[in-house]
Amino acid sequence: MRNVVTLLLLFLAQNTCADDWYWTGSAQTLFKSYNISTELDSLCGIAASFSADYLERSGFSLGYSLNHTEYKPHFDTGIVEIDERTLYLGAHSNHHPNSLPGVLTLQLGAYLGKDSIRSKSVTTTNTSPGPGPGGQTSSTRRFISTDDNYEVVNPVISYSNYRKTFYADLGYAFSHYASDDNNTDDLDVQQWTPTLGFAFNRGYDWLQLRVYWISLSNSNRVAGKKSTSALETKWIHWYNQNKPSYLHSTQISVLIGERRYAVDSDSTSLFNIPELQTAAFSIGGTWVLAEQTNLLALGGYERYENPSVDDKFNAIYMFAYLSHQW
Repeated sequence: MRNVVTLLLLFLAQNTCADDWYWTGSAQTLFKSYNISTELDSLCGIAASFSADYLERSGFSLGYSLNHTEYKPHFDTGIVEIDERTLYLGAHSNHHPNSLPGVLTLQLGAYLGKDSIRSKSVTTTNTSPGPGPGGQTSSTRRFISTDDNYEVVNPVISYSNYRKTFYADLGYAFSHYASDDNNTDDLDVQQWTPTLGFAFNRGYDWLQLRVYWISLSNSNRVAGKKSTSALETKWIHWYNQNKPSYLHSTQISVLIGERRYAVDSDSTSLFNIPELQTAAFSIGGTWVLAEQTNLLALGGYERYENPSVDDKFNAIYMFAYLSHQW
């Protein structure tokens, strides 16, 4: 491993001074509010990432995110808050086979992280032992911290023609969750995501369809539902020279069906909450703030179910992503 790292550093040192590298740095923030949920209250998150591409042949990326989830405060026992920390490592390689009129890309992403869960419990003790109704009791509240560790591997093979009017990929993800809590089972998740994309309207519009097929191992985390499926549709429109001031593109995304513990390879994000997502909608746009500097802003609505406690609720969120390339 040390030799591999040394060779990588030498390779980077020999090429970083050339004009063959394209570097991108980004920062993002997310705020989500859960409505009519009996348990969840809100989520806020931040993330930063860095990526480099070499002559459009290959590249790598590194990212780190932190999400904080607050639970409803009126419960005497149960989860109070969760801090989710995730490290992301990714690499890709582009190939130009003679048999295909386009680019074949091999991509591999890996996630490593943990959910630090803080819960409270109440212990009742008898302060006046002895028979009869005159005994007195006292309650002691204490907080317990447990970790839920997870590892995710996400390879994707994709194809795009040279005109950039057609795109297809097949993604696979394997996720493993292991908790310090003996009452929580380990969980293995397998996900397949075939995707198709088409350009139309002289390249000013893009339509993408992605299917999520997710199977989950037998665990008390999933309440007996061991498979889910969903369809995500995304439309993007780019503006020409008559575009609104600084507005580069707008987009709308709709998800129907069900998914749980999903992996999104486009945004390199994980959906780690155990609740079942049953629908989602988002709308937003990308603004050009300066040369090579863009801002993506999204607002969205989601629906969830928690079969374990018969809880159906929704969430609204705001998301902002700032990137700069040099």
